[in-house]
Amino acid sequence: MQVCRHALRDLDVIARLGGEEFAALLPETRPRAGISGRRAVETTEVATESDPIVRFTISIGVATLRDTDGNIDTALGRADQALYQVKETGRNWVCCDEAT
Repeated sequence: MQVCRHALRDLDVIARLGGEEFAALLPETRPRAGISGRRAVETTEVATESDPIVRFTISIGVATLRDTDGNIDTALGRADQALYQVKETGRNWVCCDEAT
């Protein structure tokens, strides 16, 4: 989570949904910001006691909250579907839901 937090702005919010899945709320941000976020995570290097350099990859599903959404769960569902498309096509990529 610290690597993701490093790639986000102070006004952005990140939360663990479960396991290795996180949700990030990025107010006033265009959907293409997911691409920059993926690159920021991918270029982060962390040293550990056992490994001199650890690099990370990230798969991102993007959805935009719409006025017609009944609640945040609707947008999260669309982001989750986009994420599964990424996982099916090779991971370490960004996919936006069709209407974003």
